[in-house]
Amino acid sequence: MVRLALVGMMGSGKSSVAQMLGTRLQIPYLDLDEEIERHTGTTIPKLFAEAGESGFRAAERAVLEDVTAAFRGRELILATGGGVVTDPSARALLRREFQTVWLQATVATLAQRVRAQALERPLLQQGEGTEQRLSELSRAREAMYCDAATFSVTVDGKTVGEVAEEIIRWVKRQTGK
Repeated sequence: MVRLALVGMMGSGKSSVAQMLGTRLQIPYLDLDEEIERHTGTTIPKLFAEAGESGFRAAERAVLEDVTAAFRGRELILATGGGVVTDPSARALLRREFQTVWLQATVATLAQRVRAQALERPLLQQGEGTEQRLSELSRAREAMYCDAATFSVTVDGKTVGEVAEEIIRWVKRQTGK
């Protein structure tokens, strides 16, 4: 049974890769941020503004628990939010319930991918430049991604399809299929 959770920094491609994996493997896929918005009835930026990061992380953990319970015993590809690993109980849940794939990217790649959306990303609204803030977040979270990850893939210079194919090859080696 394939149960993958994709983790990594904003801009690493989690949502796009999850969708492609779901399509190619014919497995349901979900985006945790979309599920949070659906469950809370508000957008991520509004939730951050109203509840702060700690309130957002509590909602994120609750929705992760709900999604995990709803799909227990079933195949799933889950694209998580970039900061889900900052919650120790969320990391433990990911390790227990999923094979977790860390999509690794350099700060330059991340900055290039998120620059156009920087105003929509609450954690990039801290006053520093986009690259500086991404570098700080990446350094702060690196050990947490490593702790959560079963497998990692470098995404720099690769298309979504190439990243998905690398993960599919790894899944096939794990499952023998």
